[in-house]
Amino acid sequence: MAAAECKRVLITGASRGIGRASAEAFAAAGHRVAIHYQRAGDAARELAERLPGGPHPVVQADLADASAVLALEEMAADARGEGLTLSIRSGYRSYAAQKASFERALQTYDDATARRYYAEPGASEHQTGLSLDAWDGVNRGAAFTRTAEAAWLAQHAYEYGFIIRYPEGKTSITGYAYESWHLRWVGKEISDEFGPNSSLTLEEYLGLA
Repeated sequence: MAAAECKRVLITGASRGIGRASAEAFAAAGHRVAIHYQRAGDAARELAERLPGGPHPVVQADLADASAVLALEEMAADARGEGLTLSIRSGYRSYAAQKASFERALQTYDDATARRYYAEPGASEHQTGLSLDAWDGVNRGAAFTRTAEAAWLAQHAYEYGFIIRYPEGKTSITGYAYESWHLRWVGKEISDEFGPNSSLTLEEYLGLA
């Protein structure tokens, strides 16, 4: 009998109960398990380390589309294969979390600067569950833009269904400054229209600018 085909399986809520049991069963059957968590990071990492057939990736991302989480896991794994580190610094944000973030920005920066980098609550893409801020675990903001990870994302993110949402030189269209770390999930069919190192904005693609 031919060996069963190895599958990539996304397990959400694997820190306990049926989620944990499902992760253990798929791993025991020889499949690669991506463990998706919201808050129980330590439990998710502990489970991943003891599952057979690893390494099994652990992904923190509240993305509305499960396909986006799988694509993100694949993207991070491919970057890791090239000696780079990509993880999520910020994924989904509730209205309250975005409100607190925006208010902190107003207290820290002048009004114009704050509004170029921070959205008012109710206007943030993070609240849609379709966007995330990537980082290398060390560098944030402009420092991340100068990293090899940022250059890799600009070149390859579209291959996985993501776009750089706020490209350089397009503030007049998007309303936001260049953010090399801010990725928007649009799906592979649409991201292929953007391509590598794209300066195309979603507004332009949709015919809104």
